Amino acid sequence: MLNATRKVTIIGLGLIGGSFALALKRLFPGINLCGYDVDETALVKGQEAGIIDWFSMDVKEAVRDADLTVISCSLNQTVPMAIKAIPHMKRGAILTDVGSVKETIVTSIEAVLPGDISYVPGHPMAGSEKKGLDGADTYLFENSAYILTPTEKTAWEAVDTLLNIIKGIGARPLIMSPSEHDNQVAAVSHLPHLLAAALVNSASALRDRYPDLFLLAAGGFRDTTRIASSQPDMWRDICLNNRRAILEVLEIHEGKLAEIKKSILEEDREGLLNVFKNARESREKVPAGIKGILPELFEIVVVVPDRPGMIGQIANLLGERNINIIDIEILRVREGDGGTIRFGFLNLDAAQGAVKVLREESFVVYPKFS
Repeated sequence: MLNATRKVTIIGLGLIGGSFALALKRLFPGINLCGYDVDETALVKGQEAGIIDWFSMDVKEAVRDADLTVISCSLNQTVPMAIKAIPHMKRGAILTDVGSVKETIVTSIEAVLPGDISYVPGHPMAGSEKKGLDGADTYLFENSAYILTPTEKTAWEAVDTLLNIIKGIGARPLIMSPSEHDNQVAAVSHLPHLLAAALVNSASALRDRYPDLFLLAAGGFRDTTRIASSQPDMWRDICLNNRRAILEVLEIHEGKLAEIKKSILEEDREGLLNVFKNARESREKVPAGIKGILPELFEIVVVVPDRPGMIGQIANLLGERNINIIDIEILRVREGDGGTIRFGFLNLDAAQGAVKVLREESFVVYPKFS
């Protein structure tokens, strides 16, 4: 069991690695945290900021005597780094990773894993618009799904250790097989990124004909394509590492597009209507206000005036009544008119309490729960 006297090594001190280190420090203030990275500047910065206690540019030295080693480097470097680290890890140590594709990584690492080291594959479904160590946040994993994908070779005592850490840093653990993970994230995470990229590239192909095209981009286009701003090299690697599952969902998607195209060509009004009706019905079954794969939240929408500090005022009002806000999203803002903000809560009592408090303060509130 991990405790405050133990040593943990973080391999890859970027956004996820740095945030994991900070979260561990918050959970176990006295823990001995070592950092390893190919970028010495990041390591120096991490030590000066107190994110890690010390660092080494030598993998052997970095993982020696570590009770837990967390590999949080790029997807393509995860297996090579594990192969370098494993021979120097002590007996009984735990190895985990944070890769967003599991099956290929798990198979490769387990092939070289000795029986006296426990490997618990992981994937925290958390991120930030900030990149690298500068974006490190001790609360990055708060209320986010954190998936573990153990196999028949995984020691359950090690899984329990990771589960306790995940819960301790505020994340929500889920357990599934590596293939289940890859199939599901291909559909709800990987495919949306590919479609966002395709939408932007499709519109860009028309810019020679319509130079001002993007000036007409409405909220729907911006919202749908926001994730196209993600890191290109990361998504290239995800596509190639999760090739089988992504190709499968792409084939399903191509079939759905072909149905729409056929209905338009044949001027099939009923067919087109069914496409949009079925989509709306399915979309309404998707739990609202979730981060990653999480239970449904209870939402309210609040109309706010155009004045500085309104979000803070609402948060203070609810905080004074011990009502915890889990999720916030600005839905619409018009200069001079104010806008609407969505707040998410974990349970019905909290949401109902928020409605009561805010209406007492003369806010216009629309509950989004039955």
